[in-house]
Amino acid sequence: AKKYIESIKGGDAYTTLKPTKVILIANFEVKRLKELKEIATSFEILDKKTGKVLLTEDLEIVIIDITKMKKYKTENKELENWLKFIQDPNKLGGDILDKNEAIKEAKKVYDELMADEHERTLIKLREKYIRDYNTIKEDGYNNGYNDGKDAGLTQGKELGAKEKMVEIAKKMLKENVDVDFIVKMTGLSKEELEKLKDK
Repeated sequence: AKKYIESIKGGDAYTTLKPTKVILIANFEVKRLKELKEIATSFEILDKKTGKVLLTEDLEIVIIDITKMKKYKTENKELENWLKFIQDPNKLGGDILDKNEAIKEAKKVYDELMADEHERTLIKLREKYIRDYNTIKEDGYNNGYNDGKDAGLTQGKELGAKEKMVEIAKKMLKENVDVDFIVKMTGLSKEELEKLKDK
């Protein structure tokens, strides 16, 4: 909805709003879509009673479940090629790049980013953040912290998670990463980041 309203500028009429399609790419099984055999599923806003009346053609959500690539095939060759690119840009065959200018351009941008030491560091930090977050979440779940069975352990877990985020934030600050981006990635406040700068 936010992207939809951003398609117009101040003073423009609502009639100039442009259709918005959100594409969500998941590298994990989406439980509600487990029984569907399609790799990509599309959703629109329909009335709850009949499921036939479409509220608007301007909003659409597409969910792409990469894990289904191993189970099901898609007749959409372009989608398949894009998913291969997302999974590992370096494994794309030359024939795919020759036939698809958009993927070829995306590969070019990817190579430029990887050649830039600063950008490469950001990518590694982001990957580390995701690994740490998933590890903390899984560890908490396996030990029953999410059930609130032990308030002390829960508090300890939260403290450990924050310490991980502080560690990542320090590295990002050294790389002169934008503060707003660090706040978004770590959940730390700007005030906390200011204190880290002095350490």
